[in-house]
Amino acid sequence: MAVDSAAGLVWERAFPTGQSGPVAQVNDKIGHGDPTVHDKRADTPAMAGVTWANAYFAEFRRIRYDYWPYLLNRPRPFHGRFFNLDGWERKTWEAPGSAAKRPIVWFFGGSALWGEGQRDLHTIPSEVARLAAADGMPIQAHNYGQSGWVMHQEVTLLSELLGQANLADPDLISFYDGANDVSVQAQKLPGGASTAGDAVPSHFGIANAIDATTGGAPAATVPSPPNPASSLLAAYGRNSLLLRGLRGLHGVVGSAPASAQSVDDIGRQAVDKAVPVYRSDRADAQFLASQVDAPIRFFWQPEGFDLPGYRDAPRRVGSPTVDLTGVLDEHRDVFLDLVHTNEAGAALMARAMYDRLRPDLVRWYQQHGGR
Repeated sequence: MAVDSAAGLVWERAFPTGQSGPVAQVNDKIGHGDPTVHDKRADTPAMAGVTWANAYFAEFRRIRYDYWPYLLNRPRPFHGRFFNLDGWERKTWEAPGSAAKRPIVWFFGGSALWGEGQRDLHTIPSEVARLAAADGMPIQAHNYGQSGWVMHQEVTLLSELLGQANLADPDLISFYDGANDVSVQAQKLPGGASTAGDAVPSHFGIANAIDATTGGAPAATVPSPPNPASSLLAAYGRNSLLLRGLRGLHGVVGSAPASAQSVDDIGRQAVDKAVPVYRSDRADAQFLASQVDAPIRFFWQPEGFDLPGYRDAPRRVGSPTVDLTGVLDEHRDVFLDLVHTNEAGAALMARAMYDRLRPDLVRWYQQHGGR
């Protein structure tokens, strides 16, 4: 409890009320979610011909976050043209008619699942819901994706949601992860050389959290409770392998690696750390799902360039995680950056996921009176 209270104080110290938390940015210098600053992703080929692109990213930058115990950040309620957020959930497409006799499907993931680059009704969960409805098996889809999150945070949220008496238990659970889970492991832990090889659950913005906690004191001399991060891409700019690797090509602002190691070496080491952490988090998620007798499916997402070791990670984490790293190989033009896609990319990923979720939906409908 004392640790968590300290984390809350750090959040306020690092991000005073009215400023944004981990909202994605394209430049370290643009401040905290400034809607007046142009987002260069609106000019990418993936957004060509999209007349609402600039308005979309301006609205995106208006989303704000508050500290939340153990999960770091919780989005504030937001109602706009492109984004509508209530509690932990983003608005999702619903098939016409009553939802009373439809399976409840919970979706978890980072910003790629949440839908950075897509409108509410065209995110991956929305497109899965469309496919299910067209297949004669409408669902109640709930988008619990969160910007900048890793699987450890998502599993913690799953535990929290399952404990809420006002929420009906899910009939199917889906996790869509990989890119953040690897990138976050490139950060340096407090403790220096003594912790350099540790594979532990983490979050973006460790350096920011240490500064906010200690006032800049050496990390090894102070406790390191879980603390909130700065903006997601500001953290990516310093820590993310995905953005660091193509920083020059894509014009993303960030710092060069502190060590003399190559990006390839850092990438492989981050994958090595991410694999056991992911496997442990997955086991926790499976246990939680078993408590409500819900099938649970795991997907390893694609990324916008070939990070060394990334595509081998699904094999290393093993079954039941489904490898989706190759789904967009023939559709590289859908990427807005190295992680996020446009709405066409979301539709392609939804199709790949639905093909694997479909047997669970067929089984549910068979058990509940047919389609």
